[in-house]
Amino acid sequence: MTGGAGRTTTREKRVTDRRGDEAGERPVPGSESRKPARAEPSAAERRAQALRDNLHRRKSQARARKAGPDGESPPGA
Repeated sequence: MTGGAGRTTTREKRVTDRRGDEAGERPVPGSESRKPARAEPSAAERRAQALRDNLHRRKSQARARKAGPDGESPPGA
């Protein structure tokens, strides 16, 4: 959509970044070092992780109850 002798309309202007480089010329910094996207875990994997988390939480609560209100273990334990 050039009008006349090689003039460029606003629709045809190339997209540039702040430095004036054309968009897409430079790679995004750190894109090579970025970890690849992980696949969504299956239902079985999510359930297994939830069970592990639950067990960890319950054991932690049991230790806290055993320790007593002041955070120290009772005498003779």
